Amino acid sequence: KGQSIHHITYSRGMLDDGSIVYLNSYAIPGYNSDGKLTHVIGHSQNISEKEQMLSQLKNNEQRFRGIVESSSDLFVLISADGCISYISPKVTSKMGYAVEDILGKDFRNFFPDLDERAHITSEFVQVMNGGSFVKANYQLRHAEGHAVWFLIDVASIFETDGDNREVLSVCRDISGELEREENL
Repeated sequence: KGQSIHHITYSRGMLDDGSIVYLNSYAIPGYNSDGKLTHVIGHSQNISEKEQMLSQLKNNEQRFRGIVESSSDLFVLISADGCISYISPKVTSKMGYAVEDILGKDFRNFFPDLDERAHITSEFVQVMNGGSFVKANYQLRHAEGHAVWFLIDVASIFETDGDNREVLSVCRDISGELEREENL
């Protein structure tokens, strides 16, 4: 009796021209002093454009995730502090690690050679500061302890405000190629 109840709905409908419309609506009932419903105040907002953008974003994310996850290369995102924030599932077949064993770890710990570790640290800082990186062959430590050769290419990922937030590293396993060259 006399209580204000807000009713919020999210709905999808079709217009006469066949286009889909998404609405976010709410209604607030009004009561007189006896508690009898006397009126309803309502408002609807067309959120179709927002819904279409969200749907497109979701589709793009699924498409790019499919590309990355089906690639034979490793894709690694490294945050400014050097920790791995994303690694593609191929890490299991290429390096013997489960994805969850890699996430949050410092990427430099996977370089077994200390000289390479120092060099890659300097390269990482350069890329984080907007510099370029030259593709190079590096050894990474497999979960079983042996080294695996990768051709590594690195690029900065910038936020919309221009700040560098992450580094993308694409790693191609070249162990087989190097072994074939060695056998020639």
